[in-house]
Amino acid sequence: MSRRRKVPSYCRHKASGQAYVTLDGREHYLGVYGTQESRERYARLIAEHTAGQCSVVPSSPVGSTLSINELALLYWERHVLKVHVQNGKPTDRQYHIRLSLRPLKELYGSVPVAEFGPKALKSVREKMIADAVEARGGVNRRYLNDHVGIIKRMFRWGVAEELVPVHVFQSLEAVENLRKGWDSRVRERERIKPVPDEHVTAVLPHVVRQVAAMIQVQRITGMRPDEVTIMRAGDIDRREEVWLYVPRAHKLEHLEIDRVVPLGPKAQEILKFWLERPDNSFLFSPKEVVEETRRSRGQKRPRKYRNRAPRDHYDDESYCQAVTHACLKAGVPKWTPGQLRHNAATEIRHQYGIEAARLILGHQSVSTTEIYAEKNLNEAMKIMAMIG
Repeated sequence: MSRRRKVPSYCRHKASGQAYVTLDGREHYLGVYGTQESRERYARLIAEHTAGQCSVVPSSPVGSTLSINELALLYWERHVLKVHVQNGKPTDRQYHIRLSLRPLKELYGSVPVAEFGPKALKSVREKMIADAVEARGGVNRRYLNDHVGIIKRMFRWGVAEELVPVHVFQSLEAVENLRKGWDSRVRERERIKPVPDEHVTAVLPHVVRQVAAMIQVQRITGMRPDEVTIMRAGDIDRREEVWLYVPRAHKLEHLEIDRVVPLGPKAQEILKFWLERPDNSFLFSPKEVVEETRRSRGQKRPRKYRNRAPRDHYDDESYCQAVTHACLKAGVPKWTPGQLRHNAATEIRHQYGIEAARLILGHQSVSTTEIYAEKNLNEAMKIMAMIG
């Protein structure tokens, strides 16, 4: 005698108030929980599923009752919380997604996704600008376009999940990015400049040797600050003439893009002192700095910390703070570790070309490298002087 197959339950999604049923591991949304329409849809899905016809039924009432708020919630729970995570922690991208969705939900939260079109998206963009003007006097154009793009990408995800009609996303794609000069309230981002080499050199005597090593390695290789701070001995392949460093985490990791940093003779000379340690140990450790300071002062007992004890590696914030304090001591204008990437990019571009700079910095396109590498205008002027 065969066992009777259990009928999937008619369920309520607490956050959205939608009814749903789970069939073959996939949630099918039915409409507002408790309504006659949702119960009829449930009964129809169960009947079709039992008959083996569920594949022809959409997983949601595409464009009918699903609201913007409900779409945003599903996008957050099913996509953002899973994709935009690094080492078990939320990335900065989660923060920006939350910011971009806020004005969308304020203006159109209760509107069905099928009724959201290009004019509505432009209204959301206008609110973003108005809010930024009120809070900060203006908004960066690239930042604004990125946040509008986040909304478009949410609708694209909704299409893939059969939550949004295809034509809705296609219509939103017609909304162009704001271009330079279109709106006086929208500012251009000030270009980040390389640090003058004399300012880099001036800082070195005023930082601990761990920070000095990070500065020098970053200046040579063009690494991001959050790549040099997490270097471990075991992350560096030293079998060839040029070593290869593979960061355990990096900016584009969630896009499944590999990041490999070549380390030539100059970088190797700086790093080899720090490599005599276990493979899983960080090369540059604030904890070691504290221990070295304690021993140099003849202190026998380790210091007890009321708050947070020193970490086993630097992060962006602590690294930047160390450089900022050193700038003050050295009497030079403040600069940040992130600018050193621009130094390396500019030097590599001048000597070997833009494509070489792109490869070493790990960019996916030359257009990104253009942001980092300064053009050699002086060299162009010399050439033109000779050409006449």
